[in-house]
Amino acid sequence: MKRKRILGVIFIVAAFAIAAGIWLRYQHTSQERLPDLSEKKFEQFHSPIDRDKDGVDDQVDILQGALDYCNTKPKYKSKYYDSGYPDDGYGVCTDVVAFAMKAAGYDLMELVEKDIQEHPDDYGIAEPDKNIDFRRVRNLQVFFRNYVDNLTTDVFDVDNWQGGDIVIFKNHIGIVSDRRNADDVPYVIHHNDSWQKSYEEDILESRNDIVGHYRWLPEEASVRATHLFLSDAEVKQIREHVPLALDGVEHLIVAENESMWLFLWGRKTASWKSPGSGIL
Repeated sequence: MKRKRILGVIFIVAAFAIAAGIWLRYQHTSQERLPDLSEKKFEQFHSPIDRDKDGVDDQVDILQGALDYCNTKPKYKSKYYDSGYPDDGYGVCTDVVAFAMKAAGYDLMELVEKDIQEHPDDYGIAEPDKNIDFRRVRNLQVFFRNYVDNLTTDVFDVDNWQGGDIVIFKNHIGIVSDRRNADDVPYVIHHNDSWQKSYEEDILESRNDIVGHYRWLPEEASVRATHLFLSDAEVKQIREHVPLALDGVEHLIVAENESMWLFLWGRKTASWKSPGSGIL
């Protein structure tokens, strides 16, 4: 009898511990940041563009926007919203990127919708729906591939990974952190599931399904396409001067032959896209 009582108590304690563990972990992702363990000093990349004119460049805006969104402690749930953007405290991995872009002054929902309309064959969507299309990883992979250059996917090429970059996996997406592990590999700011311990995690080295790594520099992609005589080093050298050079020009004129720009002089607004996509 005494043995049965002891077993009963053990069972109750174990059940309570399991229940407590579930309660503490389920939908309780921490917004606490990981320590920067790298001994090397990595200078933060700064975009030459400040789309929202807040005094903070796009790259840093995207990074901080991802952190700010995660600080709201969104709970993981895949839902459809008539407004497109989640507004009830829930979200999925793509929402980290969408809100990060929004913090820099870009409406990812509108941008993706426009790109789908202009390049339907790239997406292969039978019935486009702007409220959900920008929240699908496969669509964002196409979108960023159309807009900007795909960077290295070698996580040990550490100098070419920067806080505020976008990393896309086979079925997942996140923002690259400005903090790194002891191997100098950056962390990722993401939202993967309801059981995730922290929004910022050390996952790049353990993933073998990276399909894209992007930096939001649509101007650079446009320069590459319209100045084929320039080397990569020369494109990077003049990158920071492009927005300033075009700011004083009132109109952007583009002649297009199928998907290739033939000539370009002037600028209508501070926003423009890569070849074959027209004018924003």
